[in-house]
Formats: sequence, C-alpha cells, structure tokens
Amino acid sequence: MDAAALTGVAARRSALYWLLAEFFLTCPSQALVERLRKDLASVAGNADVDPLAAGLAATRDALPEHADVAAIDRLAVEHTRLFGAISPRQGLSPPYESVQRESAGAAELAAAVSAYYSDAGFAMIEPSVPPDHLGVELRFMALLCHDEMQQWQRNDAGNAVQSLARQREFLDDHVLQWVAGYLRLVQTQAEHAFYRGVAALALDAVPADRALLEEMLAEFDAA
Repeated sequence: MDAAALTGVAARRSALYWLLAEFFLTCPSQALVERLRKDLASVAGNADVDPLAAGLAATRDALPEHADVAAIDRLAVEHTRLFGAISPRQGLSPPYESVQRESAGAAELAAAVSAYYSDAGFAMIEPSVPPDHLGVELRFMALLCHDEMQQWQRNDAGNAVQSLARQREFLDDHVLQWVAGYLRLVQTQAEHAFYRGVAALALDAVPADRALLEEMLAEFDAA
C-alpha cells in the first residue's frame, strides 16, 4: 500500500478504537446515542469485504431511537450496572486490567499501563477513571493509530512503523491479556442487546486488528 492508503487504514482503525472506547467510558444520553448512530455508520466498511460490518450494523440497530428518552435512561442504568464498578452484588467487577488479571499485581499493572501512555506522549488520557480501565486502553490505541496516520501523512515511514510496533506490543502486553474473558462476561451478564452487541463487536475487532498489525509489520520487515 502507498502512503495515502496507509493513512486511510490508520484513520479507520483510530475511529474504530475511539468508538469502542466510547461504549465503555461514556454513560448514554440522547446526544451520545445520536452521535453513536452516526459513528457506527461511518466506521462500517463495505459489507462484502469488511468482517466487522455486520457487527457494527447490529450494534447500531440495538440502539434506542434518539427520541425514546425512557429507553435511553434504561440503557444508562445498564451502562452503570455493567461498567460503573458499583459493587460485585449490584453489577460486574470493574473493567480494570488490574482487577480482571487476578494473577498479576494490581499496582504494578496500573503503573505499567501508565508508563506506556507516558512513553508515547500521552500522560493523561482520561483522568476520571483509572489508567487501566478498558475504555482508556482502547482510547490509547485510538491515539496511537491517529499518531501513525499523521506519520503516513508526513511520509515518515520509519516512525509510522515504530507506531505500528508499539500498538502490537501494547495489545500483546495488556489488552489481549484480559479483554476476551472480560467481554465474554459482559455478554453473559448484559441485559440489554446493545451491550451484548458491543461486547461481541469488541471480541471480533481487537483480535482482528492484532492480526492486521502482524500482517502489516511482516510486510515492512520483508521490504
């Protein structure tokens, strides 16, 4: 692919990760639902070639209508129950890597995630939640993809490839270490079809992106 095509790929990947992060970080409101409808439509690719197209469409279809205030309120309650870290008896355990990876030290994991952010120049991504929140980790990936996009725009292939390698490393060291088990839990515990769809979409999207990174880096290594 030439630089223009690589720019487009990075831009779409950034938009997808940002959208996934939004699902977990932001409690639904009328404004958010309206924006999500547009974003889900814009991120979707050609259904004939994009393996995520069906999942994106199903997630969009599960959203309440913008004018259905009562349904949006119910969705907001569900978001809080699933991701608000209220208590194990009232909802799921927190969507934090340090909680979900029980075998690893919590403080060390949070510090390691924060170090990735700082090393990449993003010291503070979302100050309202812990740095190892799933939404923050996904937003970090969105920012890395955006940075990669800018490198391609400047025809700086060296730094763009370094960004790709950083993305792969962060997925391997952190996101993929816990996201599948957590998202399967969300699928089984979510009462609203929208969040079951969100979990299914993320379960497909993150491993697929990891495979794409491997393919792209292999091509650059061979060049």
